Amino acid sequence: MKVPMSIYYLFLFCTLFLFISCEKDSVGDKDAVNIQIESDISSSKISDHFFFVGNYGEQPSIYKFDLKDNSYNISWYSPKELVVKYLYSKKLKYAFFLTARKIGTSRGLSYIRGIKLYRLDPESSKVEQVSQIGDAIQIYVRWVGMNFNIQLTKFDLKIASHINKINQLYSPYGKLLKENIDYFDFINDRYPQFNIRNISLTSPSGNFGVVQSADSIFLTIAGDEQKIFIDSTSELIKKIRWSNNEDYVIFTVFKIENGKGKKGSSKIFVYYLRDQILKRVEGSMEKMNFIITDNLVIFENGSGHKSFLTIYNFETDEEIYRIYIKGGCGLSEIPGV
Repeated sequence: MKVPMSIYYLFLFCTLFLFISCEKDSVGDKDAVNIQIESDISSSKISDHFFFVGNYGEQPSIYKFDLKDNSYNISWYSPKELVVKYLYSKKLKYAFFLTARKIGTSRGLSYIRGIKLYRLDPESSKVEQVSQIGDAIQIYVRWVGMNFNIQLTKFDLKIASHINKINQLYSPYGKLLKENIDYFDFINDRYPQFNIRNISLTSPSGNFGVVQSADSIFLTIAGDEQKIFIDSTSELIKKIRWSNNEDYVIFTVFKIENGKGKKGSSKIFVYYLRDQILKRVEGSMEKMNFIITDNLVIFENGSGHKSFLTIYNFETDEEIYRIYIKGGCGLSEIPGV
């Protein structure tokens, strides 16, 4: 159905007002196409390997890293599909990833075409296609407990002024458990928003917590009114995880940069609770994901084609290895591309 020009320009204005976009077609521009993620960055034992996203022949693909000998190899690749998001579950036991045939913008409107959902078994390295989702304007993915949640918006094929919001819930084994579709008239209704949960600053046992007060970050202990100083910063905590024995807390902070064209930067903190030592502050990038396994934290650094992964032993305060891939790499996507 042909969209009337008056409706088209109204939607274009709303899109530019609500979301960051670019003026020309762009493959891999995550800000432009609004592929969002709630990173379920978790603490677990992941045996002797983990998976990440890196370029392979100019295509974002899935790599497998072997922790025994610090080697990596391509694990999944398609010449016609871009890996746009890879996401571990809690305890890193399950994983899904999304691919798209093409992403970018056209006449100021974002698009994500040919979206597919895959399940990866981290233990066996096997990959299976779960669903062909199709085209969308935006996508938001997250883990909800043991299940995988996809929220997306797309144009209604029957009514030109309608945007459909689709909410899907999959089991960790790839079975579609539930699907809801809400219809929005973007002329009279608000543009559909995704359901985004707030992070918890309390440890899994409830014995510890992290709080921000003014320009400082503190550790709290259950049953004790005293707050233990960690560091001076007014930057906002974005992600936080605790080691299995809760001896360490690892978190990232985000600073909004002032000035034209500046979006912000993140840093990662590793804090040892027993000796009250801030052992590491590293990195400066807009978004920073990380995973924890045993005594290692694996985190992103750099941006775009210069992005890389750092493997760091937080018990010995020692950097073990850096992963460089031609074209860049990251844990859930290639940062800044």
